[in-house]
Amino acid sequence: MSSEWDLPESRHQEARPRTVHSPADSLHNSTVFGAPETRGTGAIDPLALFGFVFRNIGKIAVIAFILTAIGIVAISFVPFPFRATATVLVDPRDQQVTLQEDVLRSIGSDAAVLESMVQIMKSDGFLLTVMQQLGMAGDAKAKLSEEEQLKLLAKFKKDLSVERKGATYLVEVSYKADTAQEAARVANSVASSFAETQNGYLRQANQDAAQALSERLVELRRKLNASEKAVADFAAEHGILYVDSGNTLEMRQLTELSAQLALAKNATEAARARYQGQIDGGAGGAVLNDQRNGEPAQLSFLRQQRAQLMQTLEQQSLTYGSRHPRIAQTRQLIAGIERQIRDEKQSLARQLKGDLEVAEAQQKKLEADIAKLSSGVVLTYAAEVRLEALRRE
Repeated sequence: MSSEWDLPESRHQEARPRTVHSPADSLHNSTVFGAPETRGTGAIDPLALFGFVFRNIGKIAVIAFILTAIGIVAISFVPFPFRATATVLVDPRDQQVTLQEDVLRSIGSDAAVLESMVQIMKSDGFLLTVMQQLGMAGDAKAKLSEEEQLKLLAKFKKDLSVERKGATYLVEVSYKADTAQEAARVANSVASSFAETQNGYLRQANQDAAQALSERLVELRRKLNASEKAVADFAAEHGILYVDSGNTLEMRQLTELSAQLALAKNATEAARARYQGQIDGGAGGAVLNDQRNGEPAQLSFLRQQRAQLMQTLEQQSLTYGSRHPRIAQTRQLIAGIERQIRDEKQSLARQLKGDLEVAEAQQKKLEADIAKLSSGVVLTYAAEVRLEALRRE
């Protein structure tokens, strides 16, 4: 009796699909030694993973070290640029040193002005000048062509950044370079060049104005010297000499002579009054008392003696007779004193007349001098008119 295993399958048995495995599936389903086993749900078993890492720790460390070294070497060959930033402060205040108005006034401090400054710093002309100062636009011996300069300028502008910092008066200048020193050098140079350029405009304007004023002052000084020389020559030619402001020497002399003439007139009138009084008093026996010398005192003394003798004569006439010798003697004394009085009066009259003549002569001389000087003053006044015209010129 044959076994069930040896019997062929019956026809009526249910057909079952047979799985055909490909070589790839065989490789996929083949067992990998050392691989972590997975659960039926497909999640990684932590214990299996830890065991895998622990068993292959050496290999993992070697691979990590190799990858790190490769990364460090690769990073060392990759250039990382440095960026430096310089800040420029735009001072909106008007810096006025003197009381005069500025030659070149400030253009303002609004946003448009600051933006204009930013655009100036970005302009080709300004940046080319900075590049030449930094030696980045080629050597002076080997001058670059215009196309090469434009290429260098385009690269320079690409690495350069100029912008206003918010709503402030600060302008930031940033530059990107391979080294920090180069980035800082270029950024500081651009900022310094811009500040010097803006300040240079004001300095140059002030210097030009100062030079123009200096030249004008030199010209005015030359004209002033020529005018002063012409005035001095004219004054010397016409004898005009000022002793103080507004008074010439002739005017001062005329003033002094006028004062002397007034005194001379007073002296003449006084001398005439004394002389006339002496003449008029001579007939009536009056004596003019003059304290300048001793003659009037002598006359007064003689008059006193005469009065005493006259009194003595009257007493003697009452006591003695008219023919008494004492009366005759007294009369002789009186006659002698009267002769002395007459002589003194005549001498005094002659002296007073001489004083009057001297006073009159002095007065006439002063009047003549004043008349002569007055004619000169008139001519001087006419010359002063021309002199003032020369001064105004």
